[in-house]
Amino acid sequence: MGPYFNSRDKHYKDPFGAVPCGAEVRFALADDTYYGCELLVLREFAGTEDTCALPPAEGGFAGTYTAPAVGELCWYCFRLTDVDGHCVWYGKNGMQDAPEKAARWQLTVYEPSPAPDWFGRGVTYQIFPDRFRRVSMPDVSHMPGHRWLHRGWNEQPVFLPDEHGQITNRDFFGGSLQGITEKLDYLAGLGVTTLYLNPIFEAASNHRYDTGDYRAIDPLLGTEADFRALCTAAHQRGMRVILDGVFNHTGSNQPVLQRRGLLSGAGGGPEPEFRVLQLVQLPPVAVGLRRLVGREDSARRQ
Repeated sequence: MGPYFNSRDKHYKDPFGAVPCGAEVRFALADDTYYGCELLVLREFAGTEDTCALPPAEGGFAGTYTAPAVGELCWYCFRLTDVDGHCVWYGKNGMQDAPEKAARWQLTVYEPSPAPDWFGRGVTYQIFPDRFRRVSMPDVSHMPGHRWLHRGWNEQPVFLPDEHGQITNRDFFGGSLQGITEKLDYLAGLGVTTLYLNPIFEAASNHRYDTGDYRAIDPLLGTEADFRALCTAAHQRGMRVILDGVFNHTGSNQPVLQRRGLLSGAGGGPEPEFRVLQLVQLPPVAVGLRRLVGREDSARRQ
């Protein structure tokens, strides 16, 4: 039997998923062929790599790795050694003859932070802003993403691929922050104590999970003044407001990425004008974005 590892099985990695800083993480690799095994953990933020020996165990190798003491994005694989001292590397794409060829698994290390006392109590009401309440028919011609607006509130949303096979999510219904504010008394009557809003920042699609600008509220939803008014009115009724922060990925119309030439932005033909860029799955881009945003923030403060 060759090497085998399953990151989603606690027999091979425990605990499952992301771990807090300093946690003890047990790794096991099933194997009956090789003489030695090491866990190689690339620490993306620190720019270093940890090596952790996994001693022989029943059915293969097993050992404990201590997660970094600070928040970190790690990528790991295994280095196996035969009796003659020859090494191979084992990753998601199987056995490889060089470390750079091994596709690594991800290990997210987070800094624990206690939840506020009020969180989890009372009644939380989730709102998809575009479909909650429309106050008026807005003009979407000047807004990003080639949007179009349903005239009837009860019309069927577009969910099938277009002629190019794309699901573009460009149809909107025109719900707004003002519309939510006007229904706060209704929500209070239901016993709601917390409002949880799906993304409200500028984006090309109706779900707004492809954020285009983290510093601007989507114009179809309203303005920053509208958001402040919503929060003030909610607080007056004893409600809290939670926003859905989308930081795992961003839309390709993200200003920092476009200014630095990391994305081409608009495309022609059947290609959608905006596409979601997965940052976690592209670690070099994630590092670049984090550094670029830091430089942009610094420039704004100067």
